[in-house]
Amino acid sequence: MPTAKGVAPTVTLDDALAFQSVVLEFYRLNGRDFQWRRTRDPWSILVSEVMLQQTQTHRVAPKFESWMKRFPDAESLANASVAEVYDAWRGLGYNSRALRLRESAAACVRDYGGQPPADERSLIGLPGVGRYTARAVLAFAFNIPGIVIETNIRTALIL
Repeated sequence: MPTAKGVAPTVTLDDALAFQSVVLEFYRLNGRDFQWRRTRDPWSILVSEVMLQQTQTHRVAPKFESWMKRFPDAESLANASVAEVYDAWRGLGYNSRALRLRESAAACVRDYGGQPPADERSLIGLPGVGRYTARAVLAFAFNIPGIVIETNIRTALIL
């Protein structure tokens, strides 16, 4: 049913549970294992979400592993040279993401004790972090519910 502009439709508990069921069943049948899915570490999840922006998972997976060995925390990335960052990012494309991630790392060190913050507004304040990335970090690192519609959820709903 159409709604007035700016007014969210009402979602019943049954609707939410049906949606959840579709997504979880799709994951059960098609889910893939990635290193970033096996952690709740906010830094690792922020890195993975930035890497996954417009880049396929099969290209990100090996780069994520080597990146995290080289820059295991925000401080190590914040202290890295631009040349080091570009070298580690090579092959992922959209190099500006690497520089924004470095700037975000510096902000995390300076303002948040070396970790990404646990609120949407502060996350969106980080360079290169938009609403989707912020909500993904909140959901996957901090278990804070929010609306996160990513590629696999879209796929599950379309099928």
